[in-house]
Amino acid sequence: MRTTMIRFLLLLALLSVLTTLGCQTTGSTVVEATPAQMRSAGTPLGLEAAGTVYRVALASQINDLRHNEPVPQVKFADTASRSGRESNFRYEGFKVGEVDFFTAEEVNGKARVHSVVKLLDERERGCAIQSLLEYHEDGDTVVLDESFARPVFTLTPRVEFYVVRYELWEKQVGTRSASWTALYDFAKANCEKVDGTSLVEREYVILAFAMDRLAPDTVMTMVASRSRGGTDPDQSLMSASYADYLGWRVAIMGGTFAFDRAKKFYVNVMVTPGTEDGSEAETLRVAQFSNS
Repeated sequence: MRTTMIRFLLLLALLSVLTTLGCQTTGSTVVEATPAQMRSAGTPLGLEAAGTVYRVALASQINDLRHNEPVPQVKFADTASRSGRESNFRYEGFKVGEVDFFTAEEVNGKARVHSVVKLLDERERGCAIQSLLEYHEDGDTVVLDESFARPVFTLTPRVEFYVVRYELWEKQVGTRSASWTALYDFAKANCEKVDGTSLVEREYVILAFAMDRLAPDTVMTMVASRSRGGTDPDQSLMSASYADYLGWRVAIMGGTFAFDRAKKFYVNVMVTPGTEDGSEAETLRVAQFSNS
């Protein structure tokens, strides 16, 4: 197997510095819940699972993460504690998928709910926040006394693989800036069928999309090997480049090959978490692709 030309690797290197999120839409679907309905801690619930008060409280928390105002029937208390906004990501286009409730209690007339909220966009790209909400009702208004949120990152992302012909890559992506959504839509619209029956060797690009958000200090690597268990980047059949779109990683490699069972190879994607003390962490293989 021979690797692709130098110009191809230069294009990949350019992509590694892109951090644009791409198309985003407004609006959010939120979860309804009340403390009385959330006694079974840690149970995932869908959008239809609970009541209106928690729904509007959570909607306002997510609006706050978007740097927007609360929904009309909600306000923050004058002494409210609030945190969680990110400077470069506002959760636009992400809707609540499910909520894992850890604790839900009522103390002195206030509800206090601790949960992990999982969100998805229209392409099934996922992220999550740890949410702490304390709120009470004042007539027809829900008053937020505390709103704390922080991103929750995964070590086992869902990974989607796509193989596209290099000439399409060069023509439609090339050296142009590509947002995550543009790159994903291109790969999905132009991917080859991998069935192990094509013996014609061509230049291809392999793209692996981590569909869930990874922490900034987490390392994602992709290795091509004749061995199913090959995970050493130094022994990879093809070089890989990486792009980080605010936590959604894309691994990209190119080579000349066929979808031929007689010349089978494997592509493994690994994730290595960062450690606070700089010690070596365990590397996890999270996905595998084969050319046949």
